[in-house]
Amino acid sequence: MLKKGKDLGLKASRLIQITFTLWLISNLFIFLYPISLSKSIPKNYDKIYHFCFSFLTAYLYYLSFIKRELVLIESFFFTLIYGFIIEILQSFLPYRDFSILDLICDGIGAFIFLTIILILKRIRASLSIF
Repeated sequence: MLKKGKDLGLKASRLIQITFTLWLISNLFIFLYPISLSKSIPKNYDKIYHFCFSFLTAYLYYLSFIKRELVLIESFFFTLIYGFIIEILQSFLPYRDFSILDLICDGIGAFIFLTIILILKRIRASLSIF
């Protein structure tokens, strides 16, 4: 019975890692694909997407490698580096450009994820005292 539960945990972990990989690939495509912006969409709408993208990237990294001791720091820096690589790639495309604001939004999204997890861990630790 214990082996079956362990196998299920490994399968779930593998599924999360596959989801994380597909997330990275699909976002790479989205960030590098030429998009024609409609005039009805606000100019900096993509900053919201960068924030959400980085928050979810950090979250999926965290879930994929949750057993690592420094997973929170790793997820933060991985997200920043991935966002930076995307911006560098965009700078070479004629229909995209490098944006420091996009990097800032990536950093904010990853930082807020990190902060939420740390707060939740503190709450959980304080509740386990009782």
